[in-house]
Amino acid sequence: MAEIKLFGYTNKISVKQGEEIDFHVYADGTDVADANLVRLIHGDEHPDGPGFVEEEIDNDINGKWKVEKQFTQIGSFLKVNDPNNELSIEQDFTIFGYIWPTVPNKGSRQCIFGRFDVKTNEGYCLGIAPNGYLEFWVGDGKEVDYLASELPLQKQVWYFVAASFDHKTGKVNLYQEGVLNRYNSIIGKVVPFDYRSHTQTTF
Repeated sequence: MAEIKLFGYTNKISVKQGEEIDFHVYADGTDVADANLVRLIHGDEHPDGPGFVEEEIDNDINGKWKVEKQFTQIGSFLKVNDPNNELSIEQDFTIFGYIWPTVPNKGSRQCIFGRFDVKTNEGYCLGIAPNGYLEFWVGDGKEVDYLASELPLQKQVWYFVAASFDHKTGKVNLYQEGVLNRYNSIIGKVVPFDYRSHTQTTF
């Protein structure tokens, strides 16, 4: 029999009466779980105290609920609606940001900012290559072109990164600049690393 695992969290820490709260549950080894609303009276299980004490509250959510595996990507992301197609690759643009890479050479490609469809290989992205180098890539649905930085990104160091693209000529510039100081990164400015890179090409 498979071991049953349940993990869950809410979208809010606390709510007032009448407010809504969402519960997100991951399940492995089962497709149903019991849920009950309770009032926690005492949560400390120390033997010198009264022990764990809770009171069940009569509520419509009490009962059995369907649960399933929920797959997610590690980390967080921001999704931007673009109804006017302003982020289209059919125009010139420059994208930039400040990053603090936690696992730069994780062995898989990581997108920092982009509009890229991995199923059709269409769009563009400023991201990190599997080997830990800053990278900008563009796909037309048939093939994908890549431009990488000259130097690898260092772990837990602040960088300014940017890419510019001319959609008529296909010219791309990729910038990488360390912006660390004595406080904001795992290493300081005195460490003899070279952080700056500027590469360019024409796709």
